[in-house]
Amino acid sequence: MASSGRRNPPRLGAASRRQARASDFDQPDDEPTQENFPRTPFFGMPHVVVNDPAAYPRPPVLDNYNPDSFFYSLRPNIFDVPVEPEWDFYNIINTDRPDFTDAVYSVGKGVALLETGYTFHKQNTAETHFSTRQLPESLLRYGVTDEFELRLKWPGYLMVDSKTVATGVHAANFGSQDIDLGFKYELIQQRGWRPMTTLVAGMTLPTGSRGLSANYVQPHFNLVAGWGFRRWLYLKWQTGADFLRSSATGVSTVGSVVPSFVTVGGAQNSWHESISLLTQWTKRVGAYHEWFMISGTGSGDRSAAHYLDMGLYLYATPNVQFDVRVGRRISNRINDYFTGAGFSGRW
Repeated sequence: MASSGRRNPPRLGAASRRQARASDFDQPDDEPTQENFPRTPFFGMPHVVVNDPAAYPRPPVLDNYNPDSFFYSLRPNIFDVPVEPEWDFYNIINTDRPDFTDAVYSVGKGVALLETGYTFHKQNTAETHFSTRQLPESLLRYGVTDEFELRLKWPGYLMVDSKTVATGVHAANFGSQDIDLGFKYELIQQRGWRPMTTLVAGMTLPTGSRGLSANYVQPHFNLVAGWGFRRWLYLKWQTGADFLRSSATGVSTVGSVVPSFVTVGGAQNSWHESISLLTQWTKRVGAYHEWFMISGTGSGDRSAAHYLDMGLYLYATPNVQFDVRVGRRISNRINDYFTGAGFSGRW
């Protein structure tokens, strides 16, 4: 409980859940509220729900009741630009992209969200120059309940170019990647310092093009935790694993005078971890700053690769988002960087 005796705001979800009134924070308890929450937005979309901006989750010990303070608990964003409840940080579209860390919140019951994007990735070593282009990075999310969503992901088409420095030999590949089926479930809601905790899991299916498909079913999971501190400040942490199997296709003449293609599979499981800090600057602009790490746990190179990246969220409406990002690997041996952009919509 805060020292003022005001109620600690209840947990905040993605759809209609019990909310505290805004009057609980900055008005006497007997004064009538000017808004009824939760409610549908004024622009329609009956499954999208607008929650009370004053009821966002946060540790009550951090509450600040001074409107002149930068850390005032109801400050809407870093630059203190007033926003309507529909534009509140916790009510606008909340996507998994473009950062590596998944979103903690599900989309809400009856809500659909489509995320798309493009990524260019380049990696240069002393031996090889390697680059990829990927499009459309589509992810369709649909809320079955307030806490549970189904997910259909298709990374899209991948163009791969590689060049061996010593010989100058160039190779290229193009094709479709494997489809991914999964779900997201909010296990625990934030209460004070206890973070909101969410499980994201699924599997890839061998539906991709020859040479790009893993040719196996590959399970994966992420455990995501999130802390709300202010209406404009949110911290996410993620850990998880991908149970990968890779396939290498080549030409063999063993046992036959006629060459034939053979595929050899091997386990190359991957473990990853990340931390992402989200900030809302103005009504239409937000940002993230992130560190993530990927490490192999099976055959091959087991050394961890560490990355730093950042990006901007640009909101056309509370339900339409554009994003841009850039990042690179922390390494003296490898020049490894990526950049991309995306578009997402919620309805």
